[in-house]
Amino acid sequence: MDKLKWYWKLYSVLLLLAGFVQMFRKMLTDTGGPSSRYAAVVVAAVIVSVLIAKANQQAMGKVWMWQSLFVVLAIGICLMLGFGVYLGMGGIYMSSAFLGLGAALIAPAASEIFVYAYRSPQLWSWNSEEPDLIEDPESRS
Repeated sequence: MDKLKWYWKLYSVLLLLAGFVQMFRKMLTDTGGPSSRYAAVVVAAVIVSVLIAKANQQAMGKVWMWQSLFVVLAIGICLMLGFGVYLGMGGIYMSSAFLGLGAALIAPAASEIFVYAYRSPQLWSWNSEEPDLIEDPESRS
């Protein structure tokens, strides 16, 4: 985590803090099921782990996982902004503001995940110097 710049460390703490606040709020009000309670913390932890992997220039998992996460986050940001505008036009300003704040909180992570998954081919290319795990049947003879 030493290679993570100070502002990404601050962002990671803020993201995890927002996830834990949401979890504790759901627990104290006894609303929602387990997925509603813990989803924010899990998503925040996954995002922070990918930020750390990107800072260390390490491939973590498969590239399709992070490409899928980026697509889900991008769609989520668009939906949050759209629904926030809809609520704002209806006079529900507090919920609208929270949706806008949530989208703004997730947007920097989505841009970093985009760079990690789509603009870092050197991380995801197979290292040709490593031996193949599966031998060619013709090479046995």
